[in-house]
Amino acid sequence: MDFKLRVLVYLFIALLFVLQVRFGIFYRPEFRPRTLAEIERSAGDLSVLDKKARRAYSSGGMFEPIEYEKLNGSAWLKSHYEPGQTFDEFAASYGGADEKRNRLYLLPLGEFTSETSILMDKLKLYCSIFFNMPCEIMKPADFKFRSRINSHTGKPQLLTGDIIKAMNKLLPADAYAMLALTMTDLYPVSSWNFVFGQASLTGRVGVYSLARYDPEFFGRKREADYQRILLERSLKVMAHETGHMFYMYHCVFYKCLMNGSNSLVETDMTPMFLCPACLRKLSHAVKFDPVVRYGRMLEFFEANGLGTSAVWLKKRIEYINMPE
Repeated sequence: MDFKLRVLVYLFIALLFVLQVRFGIFYRPEFRPRTLAEIERSAGDLSVLDKKARRAYSSGGMFEPIEYEKLNGSAWLKSHYEPGQTFDEFAASYGGADEKRNRLYLLPLGEFTSETSILMDKLKLYCSIFFNMPCEIMKPADFKFRSRINSHTGKPQLLTGDIIKAMNKLLPADAYAMLALTMTDLYPVSSWNFVFGQASLTGRVGVYSLARYDPEFFGRKREADYQRILLERSLKVMAHETGHMFYMYHCVFYKCLMNGSNSLVETDMTPMFLCPACLRKLSHAVKFDPVVRYGRMLEFFEANGLGTSAVWLKKRIEYINMPE
């Protein structure tokens, strides 16, 4: 065999090995629950940090470790292989945002009511706070994508792959990432019932839907606190999907914003916040003071009636600032 060809074959075999070990693309091994020791080490070596930073990236009893044996059968980790990603693994493979691509963009897809337009403004503000980056809303886009009628809901759905391809052509030069928002349901492939959102890490674009966050989608009456619930769900999916743009994997250590989700019920149970490991990843990527960021988030939650999250943040800030 020619030397160059032999080298290419070896490189290809090595690539397949890495893909299998890292992502389980040929067969799906069962998820391996992490030990408490592994969970505590997931945020990396904290001894090199100052006191406040050590506390910011420590649980302090405020984040619950994932207890795999207690998850119900429909939970994400029961049906999806997740390799996990420690802070050290993240930092070794990702250098962070750069000066040329330093903005986030939100792209409305399809029709939006005055109600959802107000929601977009809130998402824009929260996005800039959460990721410590300027965020802009682009002009609404109205492309033609492949679609279908979902056999379970009878509602139209858009194919996420088509949306992502179209978004690649719209990505501004100064964009770190662009997220499309739609009130239409989504599906990634014909075999899937639906998907809340999907992102392309290499393309730095993603799309997510708010359709299933509205009880009227399922023919049910909206709750009295519907606006709060819609906002909370929207903030979660926006932050989660954008988190993937920063090369953050699904979290397997704590109950965390970056946990995978199989259902709306599981999404509602997901915290609004990044766990210590994921918070340190994001800080590595975009550089922020965790306490300052938490303070800005607290102001947002208080201004928008998200009392439970505001109470948690106050306790978290007190913990980080607590004297020795």
